[in-house]
Amino acid sequence: MSSGSAAGLTSRQDSQRGFDHGVFIPLKLMFPDAEIPVVQLSLRSDLDPEAHLAAGQALASLRDEGVLIIGSGMSFHNMRGYGDTNFTPLSETFDDWLTQAVAAAPGQDVGCRDYSEQVLKTQLSAYRFG
Repeated sequence: MSSGSAAGLTSRQDSQRGFDHGVFIPLKLMFPDAEIPVVQLSLRSDLDPEAHLAAGQALASLRDEGVLIIGSGMSFHNMRGYGDTNFTPLSETFDDWLTQAVAAAPGQDVGCRDYSEQVLKTQLSAYRFG
């Protein structure tokens, strides 16, 4: 990943782990013959927003080269609560917060302050596997 290296980002190959379902499912539907090369980019374990933005900026130029960039997954990722109607209000609260944070003008978003203090009171959407 020369684009990432040029931006000071490090990467590594993990040949012991297959693609995550967030990569596998959309690509299986779009390219059933698997005739395209794929690079999976995961969230950093420290969830550093600045590092994620830097990764996005480093990869942005690939669009101009015809590289397909897909962002997939659910905004509220708690597989323990999937399908449980008791979790619906919590996931809706999180989606409302996320919409406001993403749609806000620069400098006017609610950012991590509300994410940690209001949305994740019970840590339900922060549960991660692996």
